[in-house]
Amino acid sequence: MSRFPIPYEVELDRSGTAPMTLTAGQRPVLVAGPPPEFGGTDTWWSPEHLLVAATASCMTATYYAMAERIGLHVVAFKCKGRGVLDKSEGGVSFTAIELDVELMVAQGDVTRARKLLDDAKARCFVASSLRAPVSLVAQVSPA
Repeated sequence: MSRFPIPYEVELDRSGTAPMTLTAGQRPVLVAGPPPEFGGTDTWWSPEHLLVAATASCMTATYYAMAERIGLHVVAFKCKGRGVLDKSEGGVSFTAIELDVELMVAQGDVTRARKLLDDAKARCFVASSLRAPVSLVAQVSPA
């Protein structure tokens, strides 16, 4: 039995000049709105930050699922995402997203862990859904 298609739903509410609230089931409420560059504030999540966060968290979750499947123990994992919003032929859009990963694994697993990072990036369905290129910069070190 196929699990696809899988629907995902969120609900957005906004009243007056208040920021938006995003909800989805029992998940914590997110406060969202435009970033300072577009008249908002840096005290809430912007759509731009959420897109970069979705890319970083999808790649990370994909990596962990694949590592678990092959028995690779991850000692530490940090992923910083950076997106660039710029003018392009089609208007304003993200022109690049870079994921900077610091990964620590057991001494003998460094080569295998590095290859798995490339595989996880290729299988990340959020990154695969974007028009902007997603690059991966990784530092893998032994514990």
